[in-house]
Amino acid sequence: EDGIVFFEGGDDSRETVVLIHGFADSKNGHLMVAKKLLGKYRVLIPDLPGFGENTRHHQEKYSISFMAEKVIELLHEKMLGKVHILGNSLGGAVAMEVACKAPELVQSLVLVGSAGFYSADIRTVQNDILEGNYVFQINSDHEFKELVGRVYAKPPRIPSFLFSYLSREFQAQGKWYRKLLDDLAGESSVNDIHGKLSQNSYNDRAKEFPMNTLLLWGQKDKIIPQEMGEFAKSIIPNSTLKILFHAGHAPQHENLSDYMDALLIFLNESKIGNSLMSEI
Repeated sequence: EDGIVFFEGGDDSRETVVLIHGFADSKNGHLMVAKKLLGKYRVLIPDLPGFGENTRHHQEKYSISFMAEKVIELLHEKMLGKVHILGNSLGGAVAMEVACKAPELVQSLVLVGSAGFYSADIRTVQNDILEGNYVFQINSDHEFKELVGRVYAKPPRIPSFLFSYLSREFQAQGKWYRKLLDDLAGESSVNDIHGKLSQNSYNDRAKEFPMNTLLLWGQKDKIIPQEMGEFAKSIIPNSTLKILFHAGHAPQHENLSDYMDALLIFLNESKIGNSLMSEI
C-alpha cells in the first residue's frame, strides 16, 4: 500500500535498467526507451511518489530524499542486486540521491538533462521556481503552449482538440504541482536563491561517485541547458558527456536514435561482468 506503482519487463537473467521520469511525467514517458532495451536488459520503470498512478497524500513531504527512499525500497523488494539507473530531469536528482544513499545498488548512472547541479553562471528552471515563477503551474492554453515550447527543441504538432485536452489536464494538476515544487525546494538554512540552490545541490557528493556515469543532454535544452551538462562532466569522475542534437529537455522524444545509440554503448561498457573482470 505504501509502495510505488511500476512497470517491469524482460528476462530476469539480464541486468536491470531502472528508468526514472521527470517532473509532471510518469513511467509512460520512458516506454519507447524500454521497448528498445527489452531483449537486452530487464527494465523497471517506477512512477515517482506524487506522480503517475501513485496515490496522492497531501500531508506527505515529497522531497527528493523521500522519492529516493521509495525507489530503494522497490529495488530491495525486487531483490535485483546492482542495477543501472537512468534519471531524466527531476529523475536525475532522484537517481543521484539513490546513488548516495545506497551505492551498493548502483552499477552505473545515466543522467539526462538532470536537475540537482548548481553553477552561479548557469540559469535553470530551478532559479525560476525559487523566484516564484512556477512554470509547471499552468493556468491557460497560452501558458501550456509556452511550457511545451520550452521543453521541446521543436514542439510537436498537436491537433487543436488534443492540445486543448492536454492543456486542461495539465491545468487541473496546478495546485498539486505547486505543492510538489514547494516540497522539492526543501528546507534551507539560507534565504538567498543562489545559496539555497548551492546547499541543495549534488555538486560535492557527485565528486565522490565511484560508478561510471553517462550525461545525456539535449543541445537545445531550455529547462536545464547543456552548459550544466558540461559543468556536471567537470566534477563527476568516470563521466562521459553526450550532446544530443535537435533535442531539448526530453531528448528521448526528439532524438531517440542517437539517445539509444549512446545509452546502449554505455550500458554495454558498464555491465557488471566487465567490472568483475577488471577486478581480477
